[in-house]
Amino acid sequence: MAMKLADTRCLERQRLSLSDPTVTVTFGGQPEIQPQTFFVHSGLLKGRAKLFDKILEGSKSICLPNFSPEIGSVYVHWLYTRKVLTGTSLTTDLPALVHAWALGAYLSDSDFENAVMNAIVLLISESQPFGWQLSVKTEIINLVYESTTAGSPLRRLMVDIWIRCGNERYLGEECKDTSPFFLADLIAALLPAAKARPEAKASTLDSICKYHVHKVKEACKLAEAPQRERSPSEAGNRLSIAAK
Repeated sequence: MAMKLADTRCLERQRLSLSDPTVTVTFGGQPEIQPQTFFVHSGLLKGRAKLFDKILEGSKSICLPNFSPEIGSVYVHWLYTRKVLTGTSLTTDLPALVHAWALGAYLSDSDFENAVMNAIVLLISESQPFGWQLSVKTEIINLVYESTTAGSPLRRLMVDIWIRCGNERYLGEECKDTSPFFLADLIAALLPAAKARPEAKASTLDSICKYHVHKVKEACKLAEAPQRERSPSEAGNRLSIAAK
């Protein structure tokens, strides 16, 4: 059996720009985030994000104080390798990937966003042999909604995973602690399917019996659509109009 060789080639278009001068990129700096500086070849940053292009026009240093050095290292590693640095733990690595995706969204670096999205989906699918529902705990959902803006693909992923794997028990036990924006997105995503059900298309009056309170096996005594009884004054007005 022939040995399979590892492909060690690199396409010309993937050549790294390592002859360019380096710039300093500092992540962290907020009181609770200890800063760390990375040295990055400027050619890898040009054209990646408008923020970088604007800063590099007049400076050789970039500061991103709201993102931790741990998340910064994921981005810098990806710049050089096009691989997303991550582990295999949902508990620690999935939150880190959420923050990494938020960094990509902040920079408007869609290539990095998409690479991180792939890493998130792979991490979830490979670590959940019994389904994805275990990976979308309230803490993860809330982190996603705290770290992203309305309509973001990462929010849509959380909603889609829940629709695929969620259950009524989750809604009863944990929804009170879940982001209300997630619940609103979930309802909006479920409405089209709910409206397509035959019982949803029926007139409320035609199926009013289901809103009554009945004893077990008791036939409905008020199945017909209710008629509002007219007041004496309304009846008198109708008679006077008819007489005219």
